[in-house]
Amino acid sequence: MQKINIKINDIHYIIKPKKKYISLLEIIEICKIPIEFQCRKGYCGVCRVKLIKGKFLLISNFNSTVYLHPGEILPCCCNIIQKKNMEIKIPYLS
Repeated sequence: MQKINIKINDIHYIIKPKKKYISLLEIIEICKIPIEFQCRKGYCGVCRVKLIKGKFLLISNFNSTVYLHPGEILPCCCNIIQKKNMEIKIPYLS
């Protein structure tokens, strides 16, 4: 698998996932960053983060009713498609 280069709250991480498709939430967990979540399906909106730079693909069964502000994404529902130069901000960890 190709390495993933991501910047989370101004800290760079490089990880090598063990599977082809990995959610952003799984990446955050691999980096051992404490993130709040509940449903892992996009219903609760607890895991929302700010997308600073990068591209993600929404998981096909994503059907959220959560209101997101411009630039916000739900990492539990986003698969990585860009393997480098990605950046997110977890607001409550600032």
